[in-house]
Amino acid sequence: MEHDCASYYSLLLSNLNTVVSLRLGIFTHLIQCMTALLHNLL
Repeated sequence: MEHDCASYYSLLLSNLNTVVSLRLGIFTHLIQCMTALLHNLL
């Protein structure tokens, strides 16, 4: 399990740019979902 975590983090570090853009995309998606939910509630 620890070995998998180590390889996982090394993979993240080697693909840092992709990870950052991916996180920004997910963050933007979450904001859009939250905005849609708020509009549905209001």
